[in-house]
Amino acid sequence: MKKSNRQLTDEAIEKVREGNKADYNFLYQFASKWVATTFKPFTTDDFKIDLFKQYKSIEIEEPRVIGAVFNELAKQGFIKPTGRFITSKESTCHSRPKREWISKAYSEKQSENRKTKSESEQVTLNLF
Repeated sequence: MKKSNRQLTDEAIEKVREGNKADYNFLYQFASKWVATTFKPFTTDDFKIDLFKQYKSIEIEEPRVIGAVFNELAKQGFIKPTGRFITSKESTCHSRPKREWISKAYSEKQSENRKTKSESEQVTLNLF
């Protein structure tokens, strides 16, 4: 039976994760904390900038492991795609589009703000 594109992608991600367990585990721990405190849309480029600021001497043997980390964070509901793609500024990516993500915490904050704004507008309208 022919495998779907999603199945092939999941298998490739799993191979990257299994082949780079130490990097994956470290990056997953860092990323799960990072996305919880990132209150703006972001790409993996943004993540790497902050990672290398904090850990100047870190070397990631297989850069695709970051994609495996982000896919796992998305599966667990910690992040979700915004639907936008941003041109990468990394020279090794040759200006290819990268998915833009938003954290669950930021998404919830935005929803709260919209709800609060809507309620305050209703109060203002009822006054007049």
